[in-house]
Amino acid sequence: MGAIADIQFVIEQYTLNDDLLILAGDNLFDFELTSFVSFFAKHKKDSITTHEMNDIERLKRTGVIEVDKNSKVISFEEKPKHPKSKLAVPPFYIFSKLTIPLIKQYLVEGNNPDAPGNLIPWLIRHREVYAYKFSGERYDIGTIESYRECQKIFSDKSQ
Repeated sequence: MGAIADIQFVIEQYTLNDDLLILAGDNLFDFELTSFVSFFAKHKKDSITTHEMNDIERLKRTGVIEVDKNSKVISFEEKPKHPKSKLAVPPFYIFSKLTIPLIKQYLVEGNNPDAPGNLIPWLIRHREVYAYKFSGERYDIGTIESYRECQKIFSDKSQ
């Protein structure tokens, strides 16, 4: 059905009506989720994660945001040809329970039901979204090549 449609399916299947933490399963990370949850609790607004990435080619394969001085997301582009910033966005989100009905609205409007990053540009036009900047590493293991690269990194770290 696509990642966003799958999220909506789970919301309906389990009658979810609470804040929702969404983590893409094809990513590994080493930051504390509790810090991200605390950030969400402090702002009481939809929150996404971000981290600085200096590799332009990698930025072209992920979501990229711009934020204001208060960490409010002011733009989001999925897999940009010309990234506007160095702030990469892995698909780790916390949505307020007030946002949950908007996921269905997004789908009913005929928007792309796949890749969670497609939802964020639409969402920032409807609600305030804030970016939690983490330090640490995030590894995308969504392709066999990136998975093998990650295996090598972790193998080297264990020696």
